[in-house]
Amino acid sequence: MSPAMNLSPSTRWFPCLLLAAAACSGPRPSTRSTQELGSPTQRTSGAQPGTAGAGAGSLAASTPQAAPIDVGALLDRARVFLAQSKPQDALEAIDQVLADERTHPTARTLHGVAMLQLARVDGESALVYADALHDFEAALAVQESALALAGASRAARMAGEPDKALDFAQRAQRAAAGAAIESGEDLRPAKLTVEAAFDVYLRQKQSGGDSSAARTALTQHLDSYVAHESADTWALVQRANLCEWEQDPAGAAAALEQALVLDVREEALHNRLVAQARAVGQSAAVLAAYDRIAAAHPKAALPEWYRAQEYFSRAAAALQAGSNAEPDFVQAERHFAACREREPGYQKTCHDYEIVCRGGVGWARLAAEDLAASEAAFRSMVEIQAGGLEWSMLPSLRSGVDGLAFVADAWQRRGDDPENLGHAARLFEELLALRATDAAFANNAGFFHREAAVGLEFLARRAELAAKAQSDPTQLEQGRARAEQLRKQARDHVQRSLAAYREAIRRAPTDVRYLNDCALIMVYHAREHADEARKILHEAIALGQQQLADLSLDAGARDALQEAWGDAHQNMGLLDLLVAKDAAGARTWFQKCFEIGPKPRVNRAWVTDVALGACDRVAKGETLDVVRDLDPRLWQ
Repeated sequence: MSPAMNLSPSTRWFPCLLLAAAACSGPRPSTRSTQELGSPTQRTSGAQPGTAGAGAGSLAASTPQAAPIDVGALLDRARVFLAQSKPQDALEAIDQVLADERTHPTARTLHGVAMLQLARVDGESALVYADALHDFEAALAVQESALALAGASRAARMAGEPDKALDFAQRAQRAAAGAAIESGEDLRPAKLTVEAAFDVYLRQKQSGGDSSAARTALTQHLDSYVAHESADTWALVQRANLCEWEQDPAGAAAALEQALVLDVREEALHNRLVAQARAVGQSAAVLAAYDRIAAAHPKAALPEWYRAQEYFSRAAAALQAGSNAEPDFVQAERHFAACREREPGYQKTCHDYEIVCRGGVGWARLAAEDLAASEAAFRSMVEIQAGGLEWSMLPSLRSGVDGLAFVADAWQRRGDDPENLGHAARLFEELLALRATDAAFANNAGFFHREAAVGLEFLARRAELAAKAQSDPTQLEQGRARAEQLRKQARDHVQRSLAAYREAIRRAPTDVRYLNDCALIMVYHAREHADEARKILHEAIALGQQQLADLSLDAGARDALQEAWGDAHQNMGLLDLLVAKDAAGARTWFQKCFEIGPKPRVNRAWVTDVALGACDRVAKGETLDVVRDLDPRLWQ
C-alpha cells in the first residue's frame, strides 16, 4: 500500500507443518560439551563423595571433622532457585548434597530439573538433556517419584528417545495420580504423554511406515488431555497439528477455532485458521468461523480484523474478476472500523485499510459505469484522512487519484457533449493540483477544456442558425442570447484550457507534444497570444529535430515524437495563415508537415484538401472562418 502501511496488526506467520514439527519433534543434537556450561560447581556431582582431590585422606587426619550439612535446607533453597529459573544457583546447593550423598534421590531429581533448565539456555543441547536423563534414571534406581518420571520423560524426548519418553510419561501419570508436580518446570504427565506420543507418531509417519496405531494412541491421549484440561489451548493446537499431518483441514480448522474461542489473542492461530478454513470452504468457511468466534468474544479486536481481511480479499478478487465488489468492500470497512475501536493500537493500520476500502467502492462503481457515485466514493477517501486519495494497494487497487482520472476519461467517452467534456476537464484540474509534477494531468485538463470550448462554439452557431430561421423577433432575440451565453461559456473553457496547457509545459518543458498542444489553443482560440504561440512552436520544432536524432528511441516513442513534431509544423502554418496572412510562409510549413508523415495526428488529406487550398484563398485576399474552414475535426 502507498504511502507505506503496516497491513496487519501482526506480521508473524508460522507455517503449519513447521509448528507441528517444533511442537512435537526433538531438537538437533548440539556439538557443545556439557563442560562448556560454566556451572559455578563445574558440574562435579558425579564425583565420589569424600574424594575432592589428591591428599584428601591425609588432610582429614589432621583437620577437625566438618559440621554435617542441612540437607533439607539446601534442597529447599534449590527448589526456590528452580522456581525462579536460576538453575546455576540451584546447582550450588544441590551439589553440596550430592558431594556428601551421591545417590540421594531427591537431590538427583532436582539436579535433573536444573539440567533441563540449563539445556534451554544451552540452545536445547541434546547432550545436556542426556545428562539430565542420567540424573533422573539414577534417582529412579533408588526411589521412584512422579517428578523424576516426568523429568525423565522430558529429557528422553529432547534427547531423541521418544519411546522411552512415552513410557516414562505414562508411568508419571500413574505415580502422580492427578496431583500437581511442583518443579519450576511444566512437567504435567498428561502433557508429556501427548508430546512423546506425537514424537512416536511423527517418527513413524516420516519413515513411511504404518502410523495408524500411533495416530490412534495419540488421538486417545489428546482426547483425554482435553477432557481434563478444557481451558488449555495447547492440546487443541496439537490436535490441529495432527489433522494437518493427516491432511484433514476440516479437523484442523475445528480445533483451531475451538482454541481461539478459548484464547482469542493468539494471532498465529488466527492465520492458521484462515488457511485451513479456506481449504475447507473458501471464504464462506472463514467468515462463518469468525462469526462464531466473534459471538464468543463480542468485544475483541482480532476477530474483527480477520473478518475485515477476509471481506477485503474477497472484494479485491471480485473486482479483478469483474464481479460486484462493492458489498464486500463496505463490509470490510465496517469491520476495520470495529477493530480499531476495540484496540487503539490498530488505529493507524485500520484507518489505512478503511481509506482503501472507500477507493475499492469507487472502482466497483466505476466498473458498473455509475460515474457520479464512483466519483463520490473516491472523494470520500479524504474524509478519513487528508491525502487519502493517494492511498493504494498495488497491484489489486490503484489510488483514488488514478480512479478520478479514470472517471474523467469515462465522462469523455460518453460523448462529445460539452457538459461531459467540461466535467472531465474539471476533474483533471483538481488532479493536477494533487500531483505537483504530473504534466499529463495538466495536459488532459487543457485538452478537455479545449474540446468543451469547441463543442460549445458549434452549439452557439447552431443556435444562431436556428434563430435566423425564426420569423418571430422574440424567438430571434432569444436564439441570439442563447448563442452568446454558449460563447461566453466557451471563452471560459478556452482560458482554463490555456492555463492548464501552460502548467503542462511548465512541468514538462521539453515535451514536444505538450508544447504543441499549448500553442494550438492560442492558434485556434486565443490568437491574442500569437507571439507566445510562435515562440513555443519554434521551441517544439527545434526540440523535435534534436530528440529524433536519438537512435535509442523505440519505435513507439519515435512515432509519437514524429507525430507531435509534424503537428508543430502544421500549427506554425496556421499561425502564418491566420495571423500573419502569409500564404507563402504557411504553404512551406504545411508542405513540411506533409513530408514528415507517415501519420500525423491530423489526417494528411487535411493538408492537401484543406490547408493548401486555404493558402490559395488567403493569397487572393479572402477571410477564413477558422472553425468552418480549418477545424481539422471536420476533415478526419
